[in-house]
Parts: sequence; C-alpha cells; structure tokens
Amino acid sequence: MEANMTRSLTTLFAALLGLSLVACASHKDKEKTDPGPKALGYSIMEKGGQPVYCKRMSVTGSNVMTKTTCLTAQQWAEMHQNDQQTLEDLRRGFDIPK
Repeated sequence: MEANMTRSLTTLFAALLGLSLVACASHKDKEKTDPGPKALGYSIMEKGGQPVYCKRMSVTGSNVMTKTTCLTAQQWAEMHQNDQQTLEDLRRGFDIPK
C-alpha cells in the first residue's frame, strides 16, 4: 500500500514539475529547445573523475531540511526523457476535442 502511494506521489511530483516547466517554456518562442541540467537548477560537480549533476531540494513537510540528489549524465538524461514523455502523455490526456 505504501509503495503504491509513494509511486503515485512520485508520478504526481514529476507531472507537476513537468507542467511547471511547460508553463515557463510556453512564454518563449515556439522553437523547441532542450534545457540542460544547469538551466534547470543543477550544479555540475565531479565525482570519481566523472561529471555529476546535483540539486538541493527541500524535504517535503519541512522548511529547514534539504536533500541533495546527484545524477550521472546518463541518469539525468533518462530522467529528463521520462519527464518529457510524461508531459506528452498528460498533453494527450488533456486534449479537448474540438
């Protein structure tokens, strides 16, 4: 039960994050640009000789605690691709027939 709730909340968070990115991007030209990790608030660091993208985020339910998440370039690309797919799925699901 908790696993399903966690998965649902994670999906909801990803969708809301994606929608906020779309809202920000919709004010720009229609030209498709793919923002990199730095443009989305990630810091580029080095770990074991490899670049990693790290972002500090607030812990849900706390105004004080933060959590730093670091991703390799491949992990970030996969996460970004999944977010883009979620956005496309949401757009298709919310299309209103004319």
